[in-house]
Amino acid sequence: MAKVSGFYQPAGDWNKTSWLLWASFLFVSPIWASELLYAVNLYWVLYTAFIVLIGCGLFFGRYFVIEDGQILIHSFLTKKTVSFSGVQVKGRHLLINNTYDLLISKKNKGLVKDILHG
Repeated sequence: MAKVSGFYQPAGDWNKTSWLLWASFLFVSPIWASELLYAVNLYWVLYTAFIVLIGCGLFFGRYFVIEDGQILIHSFLTKKTVSFSGVQVKGRHLLINNTYDLLISKKNKGLVKDILHG
């Protein structure tokens, strides 16, 4: 059986809200540098680096691996293994046991469909 891996984003509204909140914290950085202090200092650099690292962790920390009839779902701090039964692909959504709704790329959608039906 082929191994498929890729990044995902949860498909809920709370995920969109968390990305908007992250972006608002990131937009504070240029305001802080230009309007509040008129200079870039160590606190500004640390704040900006911290916010960027959180965003990278949220994006690159969410991935899935399908191998040997199981799906391994990695999130930012947790890892879950789910059996392959009850897996559906609807559009770009990967539905697992009516519990997880993951938004995946078009390329991975085709690969997952091939594994499910082939």
